[in-house]
Parts: sequence; C-alpha cells; structure tokens
Amino acid sequence: GVIMASCSKDASNSDFSQNAIEFGTYLGRNAQTKGAITKDIKNFGVHAYYTNGNNFNTTSITPNFMYNQVVNGTENGTWSYSPVKYWPTAVGDKISFFAYAPLDTESNGSFSLSGNTAKGTPTITVKYPDDLTEMVDLVADVAMNKTKAKGNNTEDVVKFTLKHEMSRVGIFAKVSEDVYKTESILNKTKVVITSIKFNNAADGDFYTSGKYTFSTTDAARGTW
Repeated sequence: GVIMASCSKDASNSDFSQNAIEFGTYLGRNAQTKGAITKDIKNFGVHAYYTNGNNFNTTSITPNFMYNQVVNGTENGTWSYSPVKYWPTAVGDKISFFAYAPLDTESNGSFSLSGNTAKGTPTITVKYPDDLTEMVDLVADVAMNKTKAKGNNTEDVVKFTLKHEMSRVGIFAKVSEDVYKTESILNKTKVVITSIKFNNAADGDFYTSGKYTFSTTDAARGTW
C-alpha cells in the first residue's frame, strides 16, 4: 500500500485493571486523499494469537485468543469490548494483536477476512464496490509478541497506530489560458472531456481487488 497521510492523536488511551487487556488507538489520516473511513474511528476489529512463551508463528497458528473482536469507542474517549480478556498469568507468555478498521460488516461489502481457522498471518481481501463512492479506506496496525507489564499502568494498554493502507488518486484537467482571452461570456470556449486514457496501462494497472496481509513487525506496513 501507499501512504499519503500523517499521523495525529485522534483517540485517547485508558488505564486498565491489573490483568485485563484493553486497547488504545491513534489514527493516521489525511481526508483529502482517503476514502470515507478517515474522519473518525468509532470501532475497530482485532485478531489476537496466544503463543505461550514463543513469538508469533507466521505459518501454523490460528487466531485462538480473539477473532474479529469488536472494540467500541466510548463517550469519554476510551475503548471497550466484551467479553473482556485477561493477560496470561505465566511469565513470558505472549499475545500478538492485529487491528483493522472499518469492520468487515461496515465496509459496504468490500472486506472479506481470513477465517477463524486459517493458519498464519491474517489477511483481508478488498474488492471495490460497483459504486466507487461507497468505497472505504482500510486502516490497520499490529502489536506483536506482547506480554503483561508489571503493575497496573498504561504499559498494559495494547496501543495501535492505525495506518492507511490504500490510496485514492484524483485526476484534474486544466485548459490553456488562451481559450479564456475574450471578456464576453457569450464568446467563452466550453471544454468538455469525453474520455481519459492512461499511457502504458499494462505497466501499472488499476486493480479492482487485492489481498492485504498484515505485517508481523510493529510499526511496519502490511503487504498487498
């Protein structure tokens, strides 16, 4: 994916009880280059993988801890979900989290998630709707191989910076000033564009669908 956005703090983090897992999120955005999702994130989905004392395995593990768990924003800027999950009690046990928005149920049929029995890194298949004005922007992030921090503090919050993983291309036309030389409105030239052709389209086709694979490294982007 290509990014044309900067990150800003759009949502608050919250303190958690000593053993509960809770979430905080920031959203990187630029509404001029993105789809309809970019203004406010009211909820997002999370996959989570429990790997005991091991790091995340990209080929064999399934989302055994959370699958498309809905996390909802609250009026006071925190995030909640149900049922609440808790950190493993064994020292060094790890959980990896994969977050995305908007939810598959709110993507106008554009998003299709890998199944809850699919092994390895999760994916999202994105398909453009027939009405492109209904297209939404995919944002995503990961928090890999996290363990319970000591004590009750904000380090226990799983934090995401949801990054834009799609780009929107805008095309504008500007005619030569020569056609506007006359002062008379009646004599002004009217220009109508009837078609647009991209040169060398075979070298850079615009796809109507694609499969997004989450990153397995914190702060890194996924791949298409």
